[in-house]
Amino acid sequence: MGKSMLKELPRVNQRAEEPRRRIFRSTDIDLVVWIAEDGHYIGFELSYRHGPRERSLRWKTGAGYTHHRVDDGEGRAGRHKGAPLMVPDGAFKRWSVARKFQIASRDIDPEVAGFVMRKVIAFGSGRNARG
Repeated sequence: MGKSMLKELPRVNQRAEEPRRRIFRSTDIDLVVWIAEDGHYIGFELSYRHGPRERSLRWKTGAGYTHHRVDDGEGRAGRHKGAPLMVPDGAFKRWSVARKFQIASRDIDPEVAGFVMRKVIAFGSGRNARG
């Protein structure tokens, strides 16, 4: 297994005000999946590097999709490094992201991988439904 493969974090601090979450990490992809009490997936955030910048694709039941570039706070004129900010970014390379995720997710729960892959492809195809 290469170091770019996603691995699930074994112990995740759950937040009382949020649904249960599972977290997966690799060298260039991070994935958080939120799960309802009945076991259904109700949201995810897929952070990935595309070139020199990190981007984030989010989906949540009832709210739909968002896609952002992560501004890491570096290089702001004459200032110390700031907090990372999410800035809108319409550039989404569906097949590039899908392929990168497919390779990195080979060793994780196939149900999680399939759910996220279907959502990545649906967003990139213009079927940006809220549900």
